[in-house]
Amino acid sequence: MQDLTPSVIARVDRRGMAVVSSAHAMADCCQAAVAALLPFLIAENGWSYATASALVLAGAVSSSIVQPVLDDWPSFARLGVVIGARTVLFFGLLTFVPLYFVDVLQRSEQAGNTALIVFLAGGAFGTLAGGRLADRVGRRPVVIGSLTVATPLVLLFLALPAAAATPLLFVIGAAVISSFSVTVVMGQEYLPNRIGIASGVTLGLAIGLGGPRVAATA
Repeated sequence: MQDLTPSVIARVDRRGMAVVSSAHAMADCCQAAVAALLPFLIAENGWSYATASALVLAGAVSSSIVQPVLDDWPSFARLGVVIGARTVLFFGLLTFVPLYFVDVLQRSEQAGNTALIVFLAGGAFGTLAGGRLADRVGRRPVVIGSLTVATPLVLLFLALPAAAATPLLFVIGAAVISSFSVTVVMGQEYLPNRIGIASGVTLGLAIGLGGPRVAATA
């Protein structure tokens, strides 16, 4: 866990946290007040239990409608586009690297599989390194930097022979996947009231779209 150093504390959006906390506190107080008033309303006004239940339901639904206003949907949509582009790049390399080694570089299938293992090992390293780097320099620089660096690295990979291209795949894998865990956190920050949707898009839907997109470009 990262220590709460002065530099980290300075980056905290105190105003945004205060707004979100106040909104949740008000919603919780209102829901609790409605439940506390039910016995009085039933006794004084002769309400039925169905009417009382409808009041509680209305309070819960109205709270659910208001809370998404605090979510940053435009930023989340832009993040989804970035995740989709990264997914296409990742699955494209995952699919075509072994074929490239066999058909273009005239190497054996074992060499293609080895290159793929190197690429995935770089991705595993990049996941850990990207999260740690994001704690130091921020999340947006890591996301932007990883995709910016990945493109020229792929072009360089296509220009190299097999002996030099294989180790370069480790660096490419690290660059492409280094922003994976970072984008998951960013998605949850953009949709603090819709953590399930944020996680589903950043982890599931974006990855699921990668395969069809790669197939369409094949």
